[in-house]
Amino acid sequence: MSVTFTDADGAVTALDRLARLEDNWDGHGAVGISEAVIIRTRRLLSAFALARFPTPALVPTTCGGIQLEWHAGGLDVEIDLDPKTDDLIADVSCTGG
Repeated sequence: MSVTFTDADGAVTALDRLARLEDNWDGHGAVGISEAVIIRTRRLLSAFALARFPTPALVPTTCGGIQLEWHAGGLDVEIDLDPKTDDLIADVSCTGG
């Protein structure tokens, strides 16, 4: 399940939908998104919008987190918000293009 938006308002609406995911949302035992991750994601989306940063795709993770993704021009940027820690795990890769 991936939710992609073209504007920050759309991302906030999608985040509201992701917040309502219940346990086993994928049919394979995935955990619902934690409230702490929802709050952290809202803060990040607000900061990105203020900085006029492109709106990311929001992808729920099976452990109750959210991954923010940007894919453009051969550059892939992913930030994972883990529900068990306050850490942000970032991955940046370039595939050319």
